[in-house]
Amino acid sequence: MEEWSEQNLLLPEEFTRSDAIDLVAYSGGIFYAMEFFGFTHTVDTRAPPPWRLTRLRAPSILEQYSPICRYRYLRNSHLLESEGKVMFVGPVLTPDEPLCPKTIRGFEVYKLDLERSRWVKVKRLADDRALFVSQQSSFSVRASETPGCRGNCIYFVSEFDETYIQDTWGVYYMEEQKVLFQGPVGGSPGKYKAARWFFPRVGA
Repeated sequence: MEEWSEQNLLLPEEFTRSDAIDLVAYSGGIFYAMEFFGFTHTVDTRAPPPWRLTRLRAPSILEQYSPICRYRYLRNSHLLESEGKVMFVGPVLTPDEPLCPKTIRGFEVYKLDLERSRWVKVKRLADDRALFVSQQSSFSVRASETPGCRGNCIYFVSEFDETYIQDTWGVYYMEEQKVLFQGPVGGSPGKYKAARWFFPRVGA
């Protein structure tokens, strides 16, 4: 039977409550955890317990990523593994318009370079990859192995409707730096009667 296990985690002395972990990705036996202000930590599960939370020397992602809504902390961003690399995906919003919910204009994508301890901006997804991102889960797939999926695209579910009436979902094509489609999911956030996903297909 599969079950959850628990391990003690040693925190560095400088780690405080204000450094709350916001995003987590797992790759090669290591958890990568990004805290509220964009700094990255690791937990190496290959080491004998107790495991230790270690802060990387890489600067905060907020030194490169354009923060949304002028906030200097992470909001509605994503951390995931793709082809053994840790990726950060942050939304770019349309300009504020009166009486209009914010919508996705695009995304900024970065790859963690461990050798140089830095985040590198990605303009194209490698190896036939497509990304799926949402607040619940984020992952990558090979487009050629996923029916109806298009490579070098980000399929997203966003929760930026500040009236909390509905979520939206859509497809962003990195090659042309544009949103190919964006529409309402339907239903109220957090009140869906059944789990669901969308079969991705973009017309020519």
